[in-house]
Parts: sequence; C-alpha cells; structure tokens
Amino acid sequence: MRRLLYQDESRLEYGRRFWRDPAKREQLLRHWLDERHPYSDRLRERWLPLVDRVLRSEPDDDDSLDMALQREGVSLRAVVKEIPPVFGTFFTATSLPREAHARDKSMTGVLGVRDGRPAGATAIVRRPAGDQLPAAPL
Repeated sequence: MRRLLYQDESRLEYGRRFWRDPAKREQLLRHWLDERHPYSDRLRERWLPLVDRVLRSEPDDDDSLDMALQREGVSLRAVVKEIPPVFGTFFTATSLPREAHARDKSMTGVLGVRDGRPAGATAIVRRPAGDQLPAAPL
C-alpha cells in the first residue's frame, strides 16, 4: 500500500478531477507551462509525461502504478510531489474565461475562478470600520 502525506493525497485527488475535464486540463497546462511559473522548466524537462500519466490513472490502480513507476526509477510519491501548485498571482491571466467555470460548480471553489479571483487564493477580508473585534481579556 502506498503512503502519501495528506497534502499529496489532496493534490493527487483534485489534480485527477481537473485532468478528466479537457478544458480544465488545458487551463492547468497553460498555467504550469507559463514562463512566470517557477516550476515550468522543471515540468517541461522531465516531469510532464509522468505527471500526465499519474493524473490520467484511476485511483484503484495506484498500487500497481507505484510498482511500475518504481521499476522506472521513480515512485508515485515522487511524481505526485512534482505536480505543480497553482499560483493565484497570475492564474487568472492564464485561465479560461469565467463562463467555462460556470459548468462545474462543485469544483469552482478548488482551483477555478470565483468572484473574479482564483478560488483557493487567500483573500484579505476587510471589516467595516464600525465592526470591531471584541478586545481579548488580559
């Protein structure tokens, strides 16, 4: 049985969900291969075929996929760690129009665009001036 960290499990799970949709796969590829992405060279040079192979695979095949990858000198864990992150600072510039995301509301909050900004990006919440947090007791 394979062992992945929770962060890697979620990266694999959501990566697979996006990879199944050709429009979202194209969006991720455009973002990951953009010259502004810090991992784009690394992905192009070695990891893209392996990342594609892992994201296209079925979860039920993970153990056999891991064994096959190990025979090739890598592991499922190593390939999952090479799935690039999404950077909100320029994700919208490389993404599809917002209308393309309206089709799949269940995934919009994960890596899609919501309210004009990349979902999952940290937003600074500004409180109205009169809405103060209570003082902490000393």
